[in-house]
Amino acid sequence: MFRALARYLHEERELLGHLVRMNDALARRCDELARTVADRQVADAENQAHLAAWLQAKLSTGGNGIPSPEGDARS
Repeated sequence: MFRALARYLHEERELLGHLVRMNDALARRCDELARTVADRQVADAENQAHLAAWLQAKLSTGGNGIPSPEGDARS
């Protein structure tokens, strides 16, 4: 019986091995993408913090480097 099914079982084993390798490769790629997304989110948050600080400085100086008489009361 094994001889009759040997070719089929061998092909099935190769297919399953390929699926396992493909699954491992996809898992690695998902991990890479997750790290990339996290790095970009961190960079974006840092950029927004710098922008907020710059904008606060511009608003507190009236936008021309000279402090405005209103100070932080301007909206």
